[in-house]
Amino acid sequence: MIVLLLVCLQDKIEMKDHESFYLVQKPSTYAEAKAWPVIVQLESRGGKASDGIERWRDRGFIVVAPQRREMGREREAGFVRACLDDAKSRLRVDPERVLLAGRDDGADAAASLAVAEPGLFAGCAAFGLTSTPETKGKAPPFHVVHRRSGEAAKQGKEAASALAKAGVDVLARTGFDPQAEDEGAAIDWFAAKANSKGDLDTADRFIESRRWLDASLVCLGLLDGADAERFVRLRLRRIEAEGIVALGSIEVALADRKFLDAWLRCREAATQFSWVPAGERLRKRLGELEDDARVKKARGTED
Repeated sequence: MIVLLLVCLQDKIEMKDHESFYLVQKPSTYAEAKAWPVIVQLESRGGKASDGIERWRDRGFIVVAPQRREMGREREAGFVRACLDDAKSRLRVDPERVLLAGRDDGADAAASLAVAEPGLFAGCAAFGLTSTPETKGKAPPFHVVHRRSGEAAKQGKEAASALAKAGVDVLARTGFDPQAEDEGAAIDWFAAKANSKGDLDTADRFIESRRWLDASLVCLGLLDGADAERFVRLRLRRIEAEGIVALGSIEVALADRKFLDAWLRCREAATQFSWVPAGERLRKRLGELEDDARVKKARGTED
């Protein structure tokens, strides 16, 4: 019965454009009445996404585990971001409490993505880090665990030191064990680092950045506060209006016979506006476009 329950809480989501998938695990107490923290786990390349799910089970987090494959650094970064956005469109995620974690070469990939996209992640837990990511300005705090000895241990210490010298908040410790690593210490560290404001200023910050999905999630969490309800609904109407504008831009692209552009716009908008009424219309339109012979031809996926 327990195994069956855990399977029911875990979903496999196909990401056809990336020729891969991700697994997502909800906490056993998951409910949409509140926002939940998220762990995005990158296993070593060739590893199993299911191992990533297992590492963080029963920690009170939604766990997103992309199935890594050879696709190049930039494309993989896009894949991980797409998995996270897709999970946000399906589940009540707290966009201010997203931990990016990685093991072995997955630690190096996680570190690179964390410094490249500091606004997406509240922290990075790198187990077995061996390379120093290139930091450009702000970066989230790092929890680095490096090996006990050998060249990999030297590389891990150097990476943690370089991050600290670049001004990154780093907690480094020795003793990474690929077979029996205790992630509990990383959870405690992240809980102390990730402060979720979830206020109107945060919603406005996401709106200004045109991060409509994250703004929607913050607004949903604020609706319970009677004092702020009117202001929250004003922001939700702003997001809804942007969704309608996006729908209009899709129709313009179709009228101009820019079928691939229309499909790409619709796919992105269907995710970004998932939590407002325009999202339903966008998802319906996306389904229609994916069945359209002209779009299929533009995508190179003719039957």
